[in-house]
Amino acid sequence: MARRINGEIILKDNIDHRYYLNYLNPFIGAGVVVFGNTSFQFDKYYYDVKNKSLKIIKNEINHDIIAKHNWHLNYLDNIKNMVYNYVELTEEEITEYYKMGL
Repeated sequence: MARRINGEIILKDNIDHRYYLNYLNPFIGAGVVVFGNTSFQFDKYYYDVKNKSLKIIKNEINHDIIAKHNWHLNYLDNIKNMVYNYVELTEEEITEYYKMGL
């Protein structure tokens, strides 16, 4: 039987092979995360951060910075898909999902 697992917190990127913090994994399967007395909604975070990155990309000329923001936008969209289309996955399935660059 599949277990509800958010996945690993440290992942290796398929493109540049660098490790990164999967900091949004608490939202997978929840949509809202509570830390202490404060709750965070994924929808609000997603749209705020996406709009900031799009604004930076529009005004930026440094291709390295644009690439990082594009990577982050892709990451946000993949987490959004996992939040909204959440199904119970095994830890191995979630790890494979990230390894595929999704």
